[in-house]
Amino acid sequence: MMRLKFNTTEFKEILVVGAVMLGILLPARMAFISIIGNSWLGSFGVVSAVAISILYLAKKNKLGWFGKAFMHQMLKINKSKRRYLIYPNIAFAIVFTSFVIYGIEMGDTIYKQEQEDLLSQIPQDQQNMEGIMKESGKVKPTDFIIAIFVIFYTMFFRFDIFSVLVSTLNSVSNQFLAHLATIMLVEQLELAGILIFFKLGIKKATT
Repeated sequence: MMRLKFNTTEFKEILVVGAVMLGILLPARMAFISIIGNSWLGSFGVVSAVAISILYLAKKNKLGWFGKAFMHQMLKINKSKRRYLIYPNIAFAIVFTSFVIYGIEMGDTIYKQEQEDLLSQIPQDQQNMEGIMKESGKVKPTDFIIAIFVIFYTMFFRFDIFSVLVSTLNSVSNQFLAHLATIMLVEQLELAGILIFFKLGIKKATT
């Protein structure tokens, strides 16, 4: 019974901390963008500032149960086996989104002609988000597996093809891919910074 209660408490902490952080950090960035301008890169540091403020208040015991739960989960991330899952995932997300952003830039410049050649082969009614979503519903699960393999193979071994593919997809999605990749890159960089900041804080506190 005690073990079941512990697992339930752990799950509750993860759920509440995750929901609260999402409910605070995303609106904070959106509010900054609405005031300063429509630039996710321009809002870099906003989430870090809010998260570090929460971390400071939690360490000062100003946030009650949530503060304790937050500190416990941050400690678990840095001390438990969970870090072997979280840190590689963050590193992978940073690398992948960086490749996508750079690939789009290269496709829009160096490989512009190849991008236009590929774009000309796509039916006009599929050159928008509605067309993409409609066609994606016809794709078989095995096709998704093949597509994932092609994406990663071209990303590392045929970057020219990768650039043409992602830049074309970005074009037909009305720049949505570049926007999404930028959001993800900024979020992951800030998450990594928050975790490193917390880890250094733990070391400083124990020395």
